[in-house]
Amino acid sequence: MKKIAFIVAFAFAVLPAFSQEEKAVQAFLEGIYNKVADARNNNNGDYETLVEKHCSRKFRLYYGEVRRWEEKACECMLHSGSGAFDLFIGCLDYFDSIKFSISDVKKAAEGNLYTATVAAHFHREAYKEKERKTQRTVFVINEGGEWRIADFQSPNETSDLNFMIEELPRFIEAHITSDSAMVATRLKTIYKEVARIAHSAHPNTAALNDRYLSQQLKKLSSEISYWEEKLGEMIIGKDCWIRTQDWDSIEYSISNVKITSPSKATADVTATYIMRTQAGGQKSRGKTLLNLVYENSNWLIDDFTDYYDNNALYKWSDSEEHKQGLLEAVRSLDGYTDHVIENKQ
Repeated sequence: MKKIAFIVAFAFAVLPAFSQEEKAVQAFLEGIYNKVADARNNNNGDYETLVEKHCSRKFRLYYGEVRRWEEKACECMLHSGSGAFDLFIGCLDYFDSIKFSISDVKKAAEGNLYTATVAAHFHREAYKEKERKTQRTVFVINEGGEWRIADFQSPNETSDLNFMIEELPRFIEAHITSDSAMVATRLKTIYKEVARIAHSAHPNTAALNDRYLSQQLKKLSSEISYWEEKLGEMIIGKDCWIRTQDWDSIEYSISNVKITSPSKATADVTATYIMRTQAGGQKSRGKTLLNLVYENSNWLIDDFTDYYDNNALYKWSDSEEHKQGLLEAVRSLDGYTDHVIENKQ
């Protein structure tokens, strides 16, 4: 009897013992993947919300940038969610139902990570191979007292986090290059129209504001026009597009286009002003820094700032000058009111 009891005790002793942390990781992952299965089987949730709620800060940082650039570029870098390759599932989600199993939870050899094997079991009624299975390693970390998924990895592949870290700079660089060309083409189209208007007998660039200015700058320009009409005097004494008072013809060139973020860019526009004189054509040049913003699915001009001859920028950009002009217009309102009262009397 004692021998049997010893054998039983020995058998239990050699079984792997789960630590409290490993049990907690197992429960955490089971809860997450129950949500994933429910979201897919009932079409009542999205995976990006699960990433936001249950992944680590570092993973969310890179994942958020990837999704932002994917949306901007209309191209997938890391196929995830929205009917494509999903982080949690580990495949293209062409299936009718799914269930998960969590196994092999253990502390990683290095660092404070835990790893687990997550197997996804698919049923696909319309396919010859009705049952399919994929497997991913999930890395879990305790962050601020809460368990978070730090990374995912499919067999024989780079982990999702490392893939994003390596590929994101290349992805951004490729699309910055293509976006720079897009901005340059857009500005050439705009300034071709500016030149056409400038060459007319009675140039009127007002219509350009509605088509090519950002909401911010358009609003400021509208406010300036309102106060100029109200006060009966000019607040801003220059045309934001032509930027000179004397010319017979104007030529424009675009250079130095830079993408500074997914929705912002800068560029230089150089205007060559030609005056006809008895001695022939007299040329002068002016260069303006343009700030652009991506709004309503197109690049729009958000600000103009003129350069000095030595290429140092003026102190005030157009938007700053507009704001200053509005403040001065409001300050002059008392005098304007007195003038109206005197005329009525």
